[in-house]
Amino acid sequence: MPTPVVAGNWKMNTSLAEATALAAGVRDGVKALARPRAAVSPEVYQTPVAKLSLSPRTHNCLIRADISNVGAILEMTDADLLKIRNFGEKSLEELHDKLAQLGIRPQGGAATALASGVEVILCPPFVSLAAVREAARGSSVKVGAQNMHFEKSGAFTGEISPAMLQGLCDYVILGHSERRQLFGETDDLVNHKVRAAFAHGLRPILCVGETLAQREGGRAAQVVGQQVKAGLAGVPGVYDITGLVVAYEPVWAIGTGRAATPEIAAEVMGGAIAGALRELYGAAAGQVPLLYGGSVNPGNAAAFAGQASIHGALVGGASLQAAQFVEIARLTAAAKAAG
Repeated sequence: MPTPVVAGNWKMNTSLAEATALAAGVRDGVKALARPRAAVSPEVYQTPVAKLSLSPRTHNCLIRADISNVGAILEMTDADLLKIRNFGEKSLEELHDKLAQLGIRPQGGAATALASGVEVILCPPFVSLAAVREAARGSSVKVGAQNMHFEKSGAFTGEISPAMLQGLCDYVILGHSERRQLFGETDDLVNHKVRAAFAHGLRPILCVGETLAQREGGRAAQVVGQQVKAGLAGVPGVYDITGLVVAYEPVWAIGTGRAATPEIAAEVMGGAIAGALRELYGAAAGQVPLLYGGSVNPGNAAAFAGQASIHGALVGGASLQAAQFVEIARLTAAAKAAG
């Protein structure tokens, strides 16, 4: 499975001061999720699992995983525990409750550890990139731009080149539905940008998605598959696609409060998008993270991430609240670890 990714697209919604504060909030939230458990005495460390009075299901899951005492539990993160067969969120919550009775409270709260390798990305407006990068320093949080021009330099007043982004960010969102709908960006233009991003060491987050009319006309799979192929034309055999991320954002679900169901999203992502990537890259396509974007929030993040073909989320409005965004990251990580 590809590395899960949760990216926040702040769009044109934050001042420099607001972006700096928001980035600091996300940084602190993500660092809190990764904090280790508190140290315990040798006596508590050696307490047998059988003495925790767990439910038979939770107890048996731990025993089958060769976890016989509290010390073995404390050596694992929540994400590691969720990887145990049949050990889900309910078992994790029960375990935390029993540990709390022994005076052990995982720092950051119950079931909060991010799975190893989950990529958390913040995409602020251009003017805040440097400040957000500085605010995120010392954490695993990455930074991305929301757009860019494909030329390295030239007479393009108001544009930002890929060369200007080098050193400021790791990722760049390209082909977002708002750029396509409001600014007339075509598949060909998006393709130029994708190739320029790769050429300058930036990781493109290629966005694709159908309009409501296209979906109701039965053309969703055709449109989205074509956008993937057109956006990546000329990329096979030239660049390392392990840096690629593809985000599916049905236009009719962007900023409307109306989200596609997890099943609808998974059908398109596991079908048209994954299929187009396999045609282009073969087995290597399996390493490309596929994100769902469209009114993602803490209430639906786990359901989307629970789908095998969805590896994360491109978050809009909910990413403007640090606590909500971090919670989406946590829920996504837990769902992928459990899956």
